[in-house]
Amino acid sequence: VIALASKLISIPSWNRKGQDEVAKYCASYMRDIGMEVELQDVIIPEGGGCHPPETVTKQAVGKFTGSEGKPSLMLCSHIDAIIPYKFDLWTKPLGLVENGWIYGVGGQKCGMAAMLEAARVVKQTVRIKGDLIVACVAEEMSGGLGIQQLLDSGMRPDMAIVGEDTDLQLCTVSVAPVFGAICIEGRPDRPKGAGGVDPLAKAFKILQELRPFQPAKPGGWLTFKPHPDLPGYPRFNVISIHHDPSLYPLSCTILFDCRIVPGQNEETVRRDLENLMSRLKEQDPDLAVKLVIPPPGWINRVPFEVSPEEYIVQTIAKWHKFVTGEGPYVGSGIRLGFSSDANNLMAAGVKCVNYGPGDFKEPINERKKVADIIKAAKVYALTALEICG
Repeated sequence: VIALASKLISIPSWNRKGQDEVAKYCASYMRDIGMEVELQDVIIPEGGGCHPPETVTKQAVGKFTGSEGKPSLMLCSHIDAIIPYKFDLWTKPLGLVENGWIYGVGGQKCGMAAMLEAARVVKQTVRIKGDLIVACVAEEMSGGLGIQQLLDSGMRPDMAIVGEDTDLQLCTVSVAPVFGAICIEGRPDRPKGAGGVDPLAKAFKILQELRPFQPAKPGGWLTFKPHPDLPGYPRFNVISIHHDPSLYPLSCTILFDCRIVPGQNEETVRRDLENLMSRLKEQDPDLAVKLVIPPPGWINRVPFEVSPEEYIVQTIAKWHKFVTGEGPYVGSGIRLGFSSDANNLMAAGVKCVNYGPGDFKEPINERKKVADIIKAAKVYALTALEICG
């Protein structure tokens, strides 16, 4: 499993060429262990999400078909990765295994390797009665384009484990991003004294009301109920502010990422923003604003929450304790503030949880514990044996 993780991490997949290479490698591996495999094209909508604007990338999905209709389980991890932080300062090559650590970005690839190895062991151990699926999906960081395409195709496992780096915590709740754009129109002051409107000045006033990068306050412009496991959220974040290239710009756009809690969704954020803009327009009749939610090429998610009493949570917790000797943390954990493909799966009615090796505390020479990858593989295998075996 460590050799497999090293190989996957050594392939840079912060662009779609790298994603394709990882997907093809995973597809080949799954064929070699006897899985039914599909190498899928993931269509990237115009606008492109988080990566450069190619139109297609790859993902790999493998399945062991069960014999007697027991519950199906998906082991899911994503193949895209972020560009390494200050990569010029790294002293460890991607995929290096040294002194009990494995180095490189793409902690999900450690979970992916553990899932692939778990599937191999399960198939060798028993004749499974429920379908066991391994999904090596693309474009998680574009809102889950890959997993969403898989769900839209009709695939609906009964349960799923998402192999994000949770430091082997059972993460059962998370925020979700709502991406959008606030487009502000100006008016030229030509001829002089014609009553020009500066869109940047209007943007400044809007941002004062939005209070970006700060926890939202109950009773403020956002409507929400605080969640005890998601302290500091919801939160409105600004991704960028840009305007047309002119000394006297006529338009300005605020691109945002609003991290929301259970009970909120894209429509509640839209309504809250519309109400805020209406109030501001009453104070300033020259304000001309258009909301675009989501922007072209982006996917908005809904918050993810699964009960700690669900069978999938209880089963992972039991085998985590068996493997490690102690019960896992259950809650938001180190995933606080992040979303994952679990958001898409739960929205489709699939009971799931985030659980995987590693964390993301060291941005330069990022590394994961070899022992934790092995523990994760054992927990995945034992959980799959119970659910599908």
